Amino acid sequence: MQNSTVLMSSPEYFRIEYSINPWMVEGVEVNLELAKAQWSGLNQLLKNGS
Repeated sequence: MQNSTVLMSSPEYFRIEYSINPWMVEGVEVNLELAKAQWSGLNQLLKNGS
């Protein structure tokens, strides 16, 4: 299998400022702590290749 490159931006910079589809709801805050934990888990999984 070929090596791949993945660009991941920290969830600290994510917010919904306007809605462009039905899954984006304006006024609903992102749970930043949960997003950071999920991002960290995915990041480690990708780094470890498992």
